[in-house]
Amino acid sequence: MPFKSAAYQGIFTPQELNSLQKAYNLCCEILGRLPTSQEDKEDLARYVMRAFDYSDGDVKLSAERAANMARMLE
Repeated sequence: MPFKSAAYQGIFTPQELNSLQKAYNLCCEILGRLPTSQEDKEDLARYVMRAFDYSDGDVKLSAERAANMARMLE
């Protein structure tokens, strides 16, 4: 789980990290991927963070936007 690592601690609040992780998991579900075993999980995490910034913290919208980014860049 990308947002559980120490790399994101201090950058985001605990509530934001929780929302980011939920958005990441939902994005994986949308894309039909396993959240724990994807090779490109760091890339997908970056898409989720970018989408989160432009989605006012909306988990579902962040996940959908991140999934669209992933599809376009594959």
